[in-house]
Amino acid sequence: MGWAFQKGLAGLLSNQLSVPMGKIDKGGDGIEVDTALFRDQSSTNWTDEDIKASKKFIEETLEERLRSKYSNILDPDVHDFKFKCRPADYVLEYAYVIPILTREIVARDPSLLEMYRDLDQSILSKSVSPDDIQEQVQKLMARVKNGEATFTLIVDMSVKCLESFCISNRETGDIIQGSGDEQEVYHLVRFENIAQKNKEPSLGNWIISDWDDLLQGNVWHLKE
Repeated sequence: MGWAFQKGLAGLLSNQLSVPMGKIDKGGDGIEVDTALFRDQSSTNWTDEDIKASKKFIEETLEERLRSKYSNILDPDVHDFKFKCRPADYVLEYAYVIPILTREIVARDPSLLEMYRDLDQSILSKSVSPDDIQEQVQKLMARVKNGEATFTLIVDMSVKCLESFCISNRETGDIIQGSGDEQEVYHLVRFENIAQKNKEPSLGNWIISDWDDLLQGNVWHLKE
């Protein structure tokens, strides 16, 4: 999941700043970008293939609602952006499993979510019999292809990073936000993965659905 965090962040910056990921993602040294070095866009070798690859990458690593929060985050004709981030430690905060459903399945058929919520309430209730709960489970699984073997993993992780961040006026050099000083920063990142029973979850399939509670968890399976 540490891989997903660094790659997702690098992909987002690449897409927003029109700088190839290879010039941002420094592997074990984290992420580093300074748009002042790329004012001549030809120096970045930013091709149509890079644009397509960057867009495809963030679509596969960042959930749609999270991506939408980062449209046109700055004007490169007005601002310079300098950012360094080196993840230093990862701590698991919370993990849980949602049986049968996935975010995509619910988006296609929202009525399934109501069935799941009714099932959840039945499980919590002391007045619903085990047989009735089992009947609800069977009805829900019957509506979902491979429902008996499908589940969603949701994991919250704290990521300790060493960061510096600065947005400045391109003409004057005046700092508008942030500073060039490195600081210790903690990010709370929510990851999701879809898994099948008796199969190891694919490490490359983790997506980031929220970070720093920007979307209040980006919850899709509980009542708002």
